[in-house]
Amino acid sequence: MFPSKVVKIKDSILWNLPDIVNIVENQDNLVKAYNISIEKKIDINDFLLSIDILYLLDMIEIIDEKGNYKYVKTN
Repeated sequence: MFPSKVVKIKDSILWNLPDIVNIVENQDNLVKAYNISIEKKIDINDFLLSIDILYLLDMIEIIDEKGNYKYVKTN
């Protein structure tokens, strides 16, 4: 999860978040983005937590139940 005394930074979500942001920027569907993250050996739990973080930070906007989303670029 997040870095702490027990969890190293390389084992935390913060280590994979930049890779997931790059994937999310270039896709428009969560299923497609997840399939690409599998190729980069990113765990599903890390992927889902990253999507939650991006959603809470208003970096992605979910469009429908099929997993389509819009990446919101910062100003």
